[in-house]
Amino acid sequence: MKRLIENIKAMLNGRKDGKSNLPSKYEEKSPYLKKIMEEGNSTINSVNGQWLKADESLKSEWLKSTGREIDSEKKLKESENSYKEASSEYLKHNPEEDGIPKKLSKKFRFYYFLLPFFVTADIYLTVIVFRIFGESDFINILFGGILGIVMALFCHKLGEKLASSGKKYDRIFLITGVSMIITVCLAFGILRGIYISNSNVSGFSFILFSVLNLFFIFSAIFYSYKVHKPGILKLKEAEVNLAKADRTYNNSVRRRLDTVTMREKRHRIFLSKAERIINRVNHLMHIYWQKNIRKRSKQIEGEYNPKTIVLNIPPSLVRPEWETKFFTNLKNETNEENYNGFKKNQYENAHNINDNGIAS
Repeated sequence: MKRLIENIKAMLNGRKDGKSNLPSKYEEKSPYLKKIMEEGNSTINSVNGQWLKADESLKSEWLKSTGREIDSEKKLKESENSYKEASSEYLKHNPEEDGIPKKLSKKFRFYYFLLPFFVTADIYLTVIVFRIFGESDFINILFGGILGIVMALFCHKLGEKLASSGKKYDRIFLITGVSMIITVCLAFGILRGIYISNSNVSGFSFILFSVLNLFFIFSAIFYSYKVHKPGILKLKEAEVNLAKADRTYNNSVRRRLDTVTMREKRHRIFLSKAERIINRVNHLMHIYWQKNIRKRSKQIEGEYNPKTIVLNIPPSLVRPEWETKFFTNLKNETNEENYNGFKKNQYENAHNINDNGIAS
């Protein structure tokens, strides 16, 4: 409806001015033409102001994301160096290894899962065995839980200390394990007949509890020793830090590129608005001149070209002033002074854009 009314106004004004043979030249502008051009310029200036405001916000966000990217890249390089050092140290302490183990966090997750499993198994064993002594389940669970936690932490730390000492205890563990198995088998063979024949079930149960706990302890110490190889904790920590730094860096790059994409998208939106305004003004002028020429009694000077663009888009909207570095990856720009200077230039450019005049 609004467009229809504007078209009718252009026709009526063109007819009225044509009857009066106004304007005398194409270059001259009648009051109606001046009015629609002023309104068009005013609307374009408003669109340009909206773009400058949005662009300033995007510049600020881009500078922040660029700073985060540079900082995260520095941390990534530091993490890579730490991982290389930890890898070299690990291979130095473990020359028999073919290469650097990967995904240590997952391997240690399974190990840390076994620690509470050790506690749970000890509670279960304690409850079963100590029921024979007539103790309540609450006391059995409490005693088993405390004992399981203490034993789990003891085995964990002892195995870690033995591994970090740098000495090889594999042969000692093997001999001890085989000796324990043989001793337990002989002991069970002897004790089983004695205690069961004398109906001394409680005594036999206590020995069973003690022997199984010894097996738990020995197995836990041995497993902890095998897991905690010399240098592996430092390597695991370096691996975790490297993965975290890599994620942070990739996220910062993605945020910066998202800002670039958003800026390009918004620029196209505001530029298309300005172009539609110009096309609309040109269309109204074309309608005006069609009616004006038909109603004239005198020929107008000059030549009319309906494709002539009578309004101009401000330079800050046609070609936004922003260094080409905005569209590049700043992967090599890690110098802090360069970044601070670059940041200063960006803000100066932003203020220059705000001071630009609007072409008419």
